[in-house]
Amino acid sequence: MAKQAEAERDKLAKIISAEGEFLSAQKLGDTADIIAAHPIALQLRNLQVLLEIAVSKTPP
Repeated sequence: MAKQAEAERDKLAKIISAEGEFLSAQKLGDTADIIAAHPIALQLRNLQVLLEIAVSKTPP
């Protein structure tokens, strides 16, 4: 019984992981579509990342 329960947990974990990968791939595809339609979006995102890095490196 314990091995069967463990197998079921492993199966569920793999399903959840696969669903997460699928959603991630969908979001990346959506993002690529947005950037293709609006190339400036990539530049704006890069500037946002630089701002986040600058803020995180600022001493308190």
